[in-house]
Amino acid sequence: MLLLELERFQSDLAEEVGGYAEAGDELVEGLVFTLNTSREHALLQRLLSTEAETVLLFLTVEGDDVIRTASYVLAPQLAVALHDDYRTQLGCLRLPRVIVQVVVSAVLTP
Repeated sequence: MLLLELERFQSDLAEEVGGYAEAGDELVEGLVFTLNTSREHALLQRLLSTEAETVLLFLTVEGDDVIRTASYVLAPQLAVALHDDYRTQLGCLRLPRVIVQVVVSAVLTP
């Protein structure tokens, strides 16, 4: 079920940001879409209200796998969007991790 939700989210996100010409606009709109979708996601919100300790542990202390996976999904998209950017490959791997960590923090903050 989690993989189906992830695939649906990725598809919806790609559709949402696909019409922007500038990478900065894609990034901002992608962040807004991700935060709104996360905050409106019924299952995630139910888990946060009924199993908060487990979810918080899963996304923070034990969240490295989740953050790494989400970063690896985001990295190729950023590499394409920032194709003429000055970042190195290592920088293109660090940026998605920071973005994912910011999103997780924002989602967990009421």
